[in-house]
Amino acid sequence: MKIKTLFLIGLFFICHSQAQTLKIQTGASFNNLNWSLKNIGVSNMYNKLFAGYSFFLGVDYLEHKRYNLSSNVGLLQKGGADEFPEVNSNGDLTGNMVQDRASLNYISFNTCIDYKLMYTKDRQQFISIGPRVDYLYRHNKAFNSIDEIGALKSISTGLIIGTGTKFNIKNFQVGLRADYYLNFNKVADWAPSQNNTGGQIKSNTVTLNLTLGYKLKS
Repeated sequence: MKIKTLFLIGLFFICHSQAQTLKIQTGASFNNLNWSLKNIGVSNMYNKLFAGYSFFLGVDYLEHKRYNLSSNVGLLQKGGADEFPEVNSNGDLTGNMVQDRASLNYISFNTCIDYKLMYTKDRQQFISIGPRVDYLYRHNKAFNSIDEIGALKSISTGLIIGTGTKFNIKNFQVGLRADYYLNFNKVADWAPSQNNTGGQIKSNTVTLNLTLGYKLKS
């Protein structure tokens, strides 16, 4: 019954929209983390730039001269990079530094309102804002110890805030958009215990995507 209700709501939006556009967004995500350990005073680990990927499928609907709604689902990589002292097999410092990357892979959902600052037949400039939910489906070994104590959160919620430009070429759209991911919760948060120090991990993410769209209805 729930699936049927959602289908009927989606069908209503499509039938009553002035335009319907299918689109692909793909590009890069630029990230860093703020990884802090409370009891030993360590902060800002993995705070160097990490370049990941961003790929979304979406639809624009309820399109009017000044605004439209946009719903998207896709894959998003977050993370951070850092340098740490190298340790040999005996546990001694070698004097060298080694690079390490901490990566998180999400399935991301968002629905935004795109407000058009400038609108002509061939070009649109817009700002965009809306809620989002990210579901963590994979992480690399940097997060293994955090995951083992149950501190790594599988759901991240927040807002996506963006701006961009779209060009209309007959029934096709080509554009470029940038988005900032404002988070309502942390990547991880854990209290001190007998076996580990307390800490928290926050993320910062910006994406830059090329968009390709096709108008099904105009």
